[in-house]
Amino acid sequence: MTIPAPDAAEIGPRNLFDRQGITNLKRLAKNDSPEAMVAVAQQFETLFVGMLLKSMREASLGEDTLFGSSAQETYQGMFDQQLAIQTAGRGVLGISKLMLQQLQHQSASKPAIDEPVGDLNNDRLAHRLPAVPELSIASKGLPHTVSNIPATTDLIRHRAVGAEQLVTGKEVTSVTPAPTEPLTADEFLQQIWPIAVATGKRLGVAPEAIAGQAVLESGWGQHTIKHSDGRSSHNIFGIKAGSNWTGDTATVSTLEYKDGVAIRQRATFRAYDSHAAAFADYADFLQQRSWYQQALAQGEDVAGFANGLQQAGYATDPQYAGKITRIAEQIKQQSIAASQS
Repeated sequence: MTIPAPDAAEIGPRNLFDRQGITNLKRLAKNDSPEAMVAVAQQFETLFVGMLLKSMREASLGEDTLFGSSAQETYQGMFDQQLAIQTAGRGVLGISKLMLQQLQHQSASKPAIDEPVGDLNNDRLAHRLPAVPELSIASKGLPHTVSNIPATTDLIRHRAVGAEQLVTGKEVTSVTPAPTEPLTADEFLQQIWPIAVATGKRLGVAPEAIAGQAVLESGWGQHTIKHSDGRSSHNIFGIKAGSNWTGDTATVSTLEYKDGVAIRQRATFRAYDSHAAAFADYADFLQQRSWYQQALAQGEDVAGFANGLQQAGYATDPQYAGKITRIAEQIKQQSIAASQS
């Protein structure tokens, strides 16, 4: 008697609490089953849709909703996970189809691997899932940032529009791209260092002092001020938007010091199209204000420059100058070590 092959929906989890589907998937994956390939591809689409829904919830609802609560967040998350499973099962975005084509191509071009799969999160499964060529980062000498990923991601983002309409009930024409912040602190420094050197020459200031201030204000690029939709403002010097500022802005919660006491408050900051624009405005900001001339006059003296900024009121943190000086020294030592290696 011939037993019909199970449908992919019967292999993987059919709902949020289905553990049998995972067990079936692990069992079939041991033999590189075609049905398992279908289910694995659907699982990847489920993960993608889940992340998409989470990002949209955060962008549209934010943190300070009127009826927000931990219980609501829990059930909302469960609903979104179930919605992701159902959406991926219907193949709305087509990501699972693309992944399946890659899996089938690899399976046809390579001999079978007789190896237990183990848990789905095990690294042994990684070699079975080929990287999609269009999404690989081939840029050498460049930070691995989201902005370096080729335009193939635009295709996925375009297909994600249908899922956003499903969640919000509103017609949308595009999906906001992910923030393009560097992935690591080293990559952030690698990205801004050439601009810091050029700005240092313009101001007559040590580049490590300028880079150190940018690092301090942005938390090594990991906490740059962002717009409400998650886009980076590229404001890495913490310059606020006064009444004379006519450019873009971003309003966020910030920590200020009054009489040595830290106070949390909302403030509006300048926003730029790039880090280069932020450096250019930073240089203008210092040069056009008489109270910063004493700091600029310190030249290559990092501590003198940092103390000059603090005394002129650049920041309210009483430890501001010391922090810049320590970070600048760290950057300088890293630069020396890199040049000697």
